Amino acid sequence: MIVKYEGDKNHPYATHQVPLELTVRKTEQGDILECGIGDTSTNLLRKLCVELNRTLCSLEDSAQYIDQFSHMRNSYHIIERIINWSDNHWWFTREWAVVFVDNNPASARKQIVEKMADLAQYIVVHDTENPAYGFEETFDKFKYRFDYLRESPNTTIVSNFNRCNL
Repeated sequence: MIVKYEGDKNHPYATHQVPLELTVRKTEQGDILECGIGDTSTNLLRKLCVELNRTLCSLEDSAQYIDQFSHMRNSYHIIERIINWSDNHWWFTREWAVVFVDNNPASARKQIVEKMADLAQYIVVHDTENPAYGFEETFDKFKYRFDYLRESPNTTIVSNFNRCNL
């Protein structure tokens, strides 16, 4: 069952929702890490985590987004402000079922993917068609890869542990 929100159907930045939801549902257990809070990802991930009895940790560098979503904080939804994506915080040193990468600045995304390569069952990365992000070299290091090209901006799923086909 896809839980894509009616209001997000034609949203230009909601193109990650189908591959993200299918990837979360593919994992039977484990927590979810969201790097970059957003209207089209946080609500979806929260709803999935409630349904599947999982913990969601949402990280964001924008104080405005932290304020906008802070009412969602509770024991199963951790919301933290991150100042520097390159720091080795606890969330970058533990295992996750799924890591969703869609944060700003976009230049930090590649670094997050590399940090999580051996800690996440799956890494779902949004906006991967832009060569300026330099994802190709990083994605080539993974054992498994799936590019969701049905909607643009594109989404790529990578893993060193599991096949990424949807």
